[in-house]
This record gives sequence, structure tokens and C-alpha cells, in this order.
Amino acid sequence: MQLLVQLWRQLLRTTRSLLTSVLLSCMVFAFTGGYLALAFTDPKYVLPVPSEITQWCPEAVNDLTRGQKSQQPCNNNWPSAEVQGLAAMYFCMALGTLASAFSVWTFGADTHIYRREKASGVNTLAYYLASNIVDGIKCALFALFFVSAYFIIASPYGSFTDYYLLCYCFILANYGMGYAVSTLLRPANAAIVATLGALVAGVASGLVFQYVPIWPWYFGEGLFRAEAQYIVDHAKDDQIYWYHTHTQEYALLSLLTFSLSFRVRVYADDLYGYKIDSDTIRNDELLMLAYAGAFRVIAYLVLRIFY
Repeated sequence: MQLLVQLWRQLLRTTRSLLTSVLLSCMVFAFTGGYLALAFTDPKYVLPVPSEITQWCPEAVNDLTRGQKSQQPCNNNWPSAEVQGLAAMYFCMALGTLASAFSVWTFGADTHIYRREKASGVNTLAYYLASNIVDGIKCALFALFFVSAYFIIASPYGSFTDYYLLCYCFILANYGMGYAVSTLLRPANAAIVATLGALVAGVASGLVFQYVPIWPWYFGEGLFRAEAQYIVDHAKDDQIYWYHTHTQEYALLSLLTFSLSFRVRVYADDLYGYKIDSDTIRNDELLMLAYAGAFRVIAYLVLRIFY
């Protein structure tokens, strides 16, 4: 009964601030998605230079670029651009910072109300679950506005559903981190700390720190989101731009050497340490949800113990 009462109250508060808070937040997410889309409209992905071109590569250029980790114009086994990696990292940083900044106000701004009601016998779990349910609905709207704006401008090759589920899981994970931080710090300080944590997760998503042991990456959910977006954009044969838009001769050449999906798996492993298989997207989304759940458990325990 307390859960129903708390849920009704949270819904009333949300509808009363629909224009001043919820809609404004949706517009911020939509603007961010559209702004990111402007940077990744063309080209979205550039597959290796055909062998007909690389065989005429000057020897000086070949010697200069042979040892590079990427950008090897004389090697037809390497991608000639890293747009997909940059997009994944920027998505993590943009979505993470936005979600973290908004999430700290869910509990941080109501500390005095919660203390008073807790002293009167209000059930902590009912209050906590009601807030999470309402925020889950908001996160669904935020992801919808973000992905819709991105698709309208950039028209990515991945499906809308894959992008939406990926963004929704990531927003939930960062909201959980914001909850945990906001129960320990004041809202203003919590926003700074949570945003910093989201930035670190984005930078440690695999694009920047490519030469450190892999275990530090798993302290942030950014790795799993970046890995899943890499696959959503590029690792499906029927969605790879180069396969459909170039001539049949080049497509046949690719099939004779090794398949496009295999090439993407090789690049993902060599460039970023991503391990791609048929279940990677689902597993990455489940891991982000696990992060979201773990952060929420921490926040609930802090509410129960320290308040």
C-alpha cells in the first residue's frame, strides 16, 4: 500500500513539473543526440582500401606507416578511419554526463523530506522503488528523444531498436551511479562527482587506453556500451555500407579474401580489445543492467543505514 501511495505521489510531482523539468530534460537529450549526429554523418565507416590501390602505394609511405596501430593506407587489411571508435566514445561521454547530472536530484534534493518521513515510519523500500519506477519511465523518454534526434540527422546503419535499447541500458546504469553518489554528497557536489565518473567511463571505453591491461576497463560501464555500439553500427553483414554501395567487383573481392563480418571482428580486437561474437550485444546490455542494479543496491543501503 505504501508503494502505491509513494508511486502516485511521484507521478503527481512529475506531471506538475512536466513542462519545466521533464520536457526540458527531453529537449536537452534530443539536442545532444542531434549535435553528435552532425559530427558522424559522413563518413560513418570506411573499410580497408582495395588492393588495386594499395599495390601502387609509394614505398616511403609504406615504410612510414607500417608499424602504426591504425591508419595504414598501404595495407588493405586495416581500416582507413576510426570513426566508429570515436562515435562510441563520444556517445558514452555525452549520454553518461547528461544522465549522471540529472540523476543526482532524485534523492539528493529530497533528503530533508525523506528524513522526516522516515522518522514517521514511512517504508524506505516503498519510497525508493517508487522513485526508481518513475525515473525508469523518464529514462525511456530520454533515450527515445536522444536516439530519434540522432537518427533524423545521421541516419546510422544500425537499427533504431538496437540503438534505443543500448542507450536506455546505459542511461539506467548512469542513473544508478548518480543515485549512489547523491546519497553520500550534496546534490551540487554529487553532480560534479557523478559527471566525472561518467567521463572516466567514456574515456576508458577502449579507444584511448589501448596499451594498458584490460582489467581496469571493467570498472566502468562505458566499455560495454562502446563495444555494443561498435557492433550495432558495423558488425552485421546486411548493414555494412561498403558491401552495398560499392561495385560487385569489390564485393566479390572481399568475399574471396574473408568476409566483412570477420574483418570487423579482427579490427575490433586489434584496435580496441573488443571480443565480438553473436551474443556480444545482449551480454553487454545485461552487464550495463547489472551495473545499474548494483549502484541502486548501494544507494538503497546508504539510505537505510546512514539516514
